[in-house]
Amino acid sequence: MTLTLLEKRIFRGIPYVTGAASATLLAADLELSFWGGVDPRTGEIIDRFHPLSGRFLKDTILAIPGGRGSCGGSVIMMELILHGLGLKALIFERREEIIILGVMVAEESFNKTAAVVTLTPKDFCEALGWDGNTVLIRGELVSDASLKADSVNGSAKPAIDLNKIDFQLTDADRAVLDGATQELMDVGQAHVDGAWYGSGSIAFGQRLRDWGGKSQVPTTINALNVDQKRWRVLGITADFGSACDEMAKAFVDMGGKISFTCAPYLLDNIPRLGDPIAWGQSNAVIYANSVLGYALGAIATTHIPVITGLKHLKPSKDDFKAFSAAFATYSSAPTFHMVNLTPEAPTLEAVCANGMVPKAIDVDSKDLYAIWNEFNHGSEPREINLVSFGNPYFSCREIKEVARLCQGKTKKKKKDDVSVIVTCGRARYGLASQAGYVGELEKFGVQSLQDTCRCSIEEPVIPKYTRTIMTNSGNYIHYGPGITGRQFAFGTLEMCVDAACTGKTTGDPPSWLQGVRST
Repeated sequence: MTLTLLEKRIFRGIPYVTGAASATLLAADLELSFWGGVDPRTGEIIDRFHPLSGRFLKDTILAIPGGRGSCGGSVIMMELILHGLGLKALIFERREEIIILGVMVAEESFNKTAAVVTLTPKDFCEALGWDGNTVLIRGELVSDASLKADSVNGSAKPAIDLNKIDFQLTDADRAVLDGATQELMDVGQAHVDGAWYGSGSIAFGQRLRDWGGKSQVPTTINALNVDQKRWRVLGITADFGSACDEMAKAFVDMGGKISFTCAPYLLDNIPRLGDPIAWGQSNAVIYANSVLGYALGAIATTHIPVITGLKHLKPSKDDFKAFSAAFATYSSAPTFHMVNLTPEAPTLEAVCANGMVPKAIDVDSKDLYAIWNEFNHGSEPREINLVSFGNPYFSCREIKEVARLCQGKTKKKKKDDVSVIVTCGRARYGLASQAGYVGELEKFGVQSLQDTCRCSIEEPVIPKYTRTIMTNSGNYIHYGPGITGRQFAFGTLEMCVDAACTGKTTGDPPSWLQGVRST
């Protein structure tokens, strides 16, 4: 390819999707989750904690270090491209796997695309200074000057032909798919996203099914956008509810199990140490205390952290669930290690290869108080209209704990103008019902929802009069403001139940952080 450079400000990167683009640069030195961070209906960045919040992606070139958060970001990227709300191109600082997958699927399945280039950290840092200027991309070249190319054709490289491939991949393994990848591995189970984000989601799911797609291993399906059994009663429109049903049906037709959960580790097929699996759900991918998880995710960013000093707390499976969801919200690291707690990390040395001494960062109560304060936008008392539990889905143990707290508040009772919603999977709901916990929640006035992701719930399930939502989820406190358009408050389980009774939050942190505020 012959290129004529009219000026010299030009960087040469790696074109993961080759193309040509010229547009205004939208740049930030912070990762972005497209799921929960970008509205697929408008292209607006709705992550209210991100410096680009309120900006629109349509017909721009976006420069960010990489993606983070939910694996569903690839579907959002595909939806934006298919509906003409997408970017002209993307510039990353490192190899990225979530957002770029959406670009590749849009191109391979629907012949629509956007250019994707990765620059070196040094070049990316300089390119951030072009924010607001016109930037040009031609193949591997990125510049704030003019570029001319004889020909540049958009295509995700390298292409992989999987026609009639043997699932043992004996021949394909030897060929390593013509150099397209370095290694292939068998997996024992999968967890796939079955949520509806627009017409593109349905088209993609149905196209896979119509092409003859079938699950080759036990496959569970992630949470939907609606409670499949009750969406009509809840006032969901027929068009939206039916679309969600069609989306789910496509994956069930391909062999997916009717699980509809964002917490597959609460099901019966829990993977063991060393089991190769393919899970697509951010907290599930990380999973193996929301404030701590969020704080460490912010510190770790792209790096895999090794966490010490928590063994004495004896965290439960539910603690790990909450930690994982909050960590994955802010960090783009694929995992974390907790020494003496996660099975692969019996010692610090076990996860530090070749005697490597990692950089040590102390996290103290002041750091945690800063996150608490960020979650609550200060410490002023506020009225609460809705209390939300179950992001990720509540376990039977957590439902039991909320029921216990509600029983203890029977003299006060829930305020009539405060709604309380708990989301959980069908299996946990059934067990909690048998144990009598759901009955206790209903006496208190709690509404239980299944199948749907807490973050996906909007009006009319969220009452129109709702101004402020209180939650104990570090995940929902981050995504919720942008998705719902409401204000949020954060608290412990007990603080949330208290707010349901009083209709307000005091703004005070829990007792173990109150001493920090006074220092």
